[in-house]
Amino acid sequence: MPFRHLVVLLLFLLGLSAYGQDKAFQDRTAIGFQLGQYQRDFAVGAQLSSPYFGGRFHMAVRAQFNVAWLDHLDPASLETTWTAYRNGRLGVVFGTPVQGGFFRYYGEAGILVVFPDEAFSTSDNELGGYGLFGFEFLFNEGGLSGRAFFFELGGVGTGANADKVPGNPIYSNGLILNAGVRFHLGGKG
Repeated sequence: MPFRHLVVLLLFLLGLSAYGQDKAFQDRTAIGFQLGQYQRDFAVGAQLSSPYFGGRFHMAVRAQFNVAWLDHLDPASLETTWTAYRNGRLGVVFGTPVQGGFFRYYGEAGILVVFPDEAFSTSDNELGGYGLFGFEFLFNEGGLSGRAFFFELGGVGTGANADKVPGNPIYSNGLILNAGVRFHLGGKG
């Protein structure tokens, strides 16, 4: 059997196993965890999403907190180092209804506040905005929460630069990549 036929068969079976389970993902608060990248900076974080509301518009509010690491030249030792900094996001999500019982896609936009470390910046915080598109793959195994895996791609603009580092490099500007898991909380679906 050619590889592409096997992939199509597996996706079909996955769809059958998840069909009809979208009730586990409607009107539920979700918590999530992700690995990500803000420009060149690796990040880990947690998020909290409201239940979807707005009727046919399928809107939600999402708050997220991340710890990211700036890869930069240490001015004292002239060696490359990573320094942790934090950011928080608050945004509005516009999603589709659950498709085929196991998939939805969404757009998200909002504000982002960066809290840089004093090792590389004189700024206390930097304010900016972000926007992204995401894909959420939904699974419910009859438990108390519906599990979802997600992938996100977007952009961020803050104007932040590491003014204590040689060359004053920008950070937390440009591409956003995230992948993670969400747990849609509530009763059985």
